[in-house]
Amino acid sequence: MVTLTNKVNENVIGILNAIPIEEFTLVSLDGVVSLLKQAMPIGSIYNLSKTEKNLDLMIVLEKGCVRKLDTFDDVMDMSLLGYDGFCTLHTFGHLNQQICNGNLFYSSACIEENLIYMKSTSQKLPSPSALVYQKRKVYLNRLFHIEMNKACSFLEGAAYYANHINLELSVFMLQQAVELTYRCFLNLLRGKDMKCHSLITLRRNIRRYAPNLIGVFSEQEEEELFYLDLLEKGYCDARYDREYKADRDMVIWLRRKVWQLHSKAYDLFANMMIAMERESLKNKFN
Repeated sequence: MVTLTNKVNENVIGILNAIPIEEFTLVSLDGVVSLLKQAMPIGSIYNLSKTEKNLDLMIVLEKGCVRKLDTFDDVMDMSLLGYDGFCTLHTFGHLNQQICNGNLFYSSACIEENLIYMKSTSQKLPSPSALVYQKRKVYLNRLFHIEMNKACSFLEGAAYYANHINLELSVFMLQQAVELTYRCFLNLLRGKDMKCHSLITLRRNIRRYAPNLIGVFSEQEEEELFYLDLLEKGYCDARYDREYKADRDMVIWLRRKVWQLHSKAYDLFANMMIAMERESLKNKFN
């Protein structure tokens, strides 16, 4: 039985074989765009990256496309070989709704400056009104405090267990404090929650949506990933490994870093509210 996914994959392989090597390489942005355009019903592509080495692509399907997004997973994987970047796929309807509802990230990302491809027949994404931004501020303020109150409760729990010499549960609580903080901002800016326990995966998405939260544990990529991996290990082993032991000095250091993460989170949210007020005033007088 031939599935739609298999059909798409066959088309991609056919396209790759048909393009002369001297005209196309997988490490060429033009080549990536060329392949994607031929393999998928794309309406527009935005590149949010400011450097040539990395890509940060938002691919928007044509308005009339009704296929499920996961249909194109293999196409995306094959198209981006050779790039250390980030790429997400969106339906036109989803982005249109997010922007119309005052999503600050998407309305700031989907602009002409970031547009690297647009099909001539594609419809442009809208601009939100001043009233929409005001309503969105109220919604985000409520959501932020609900989510961050949970995260802060886990940070307080980490302090309690550390003081009562249960370092293992303290690490578990710290992992939850970081996870909920990351997920809070993905919910606020991405427009939907990302139900995932992996701090590494959440951080990869946070790099796009809330880059100010990157580098708290270390300015070095590998070091920060190492500390997040320690928290992930503690999250699992504190529950399932009877032999798991946490180092007191490391727990104290991690608590301080998670506290710094929360401090940055509150600052970032305050700046978001200021930015939304600014956009509201700008749209009001345009």
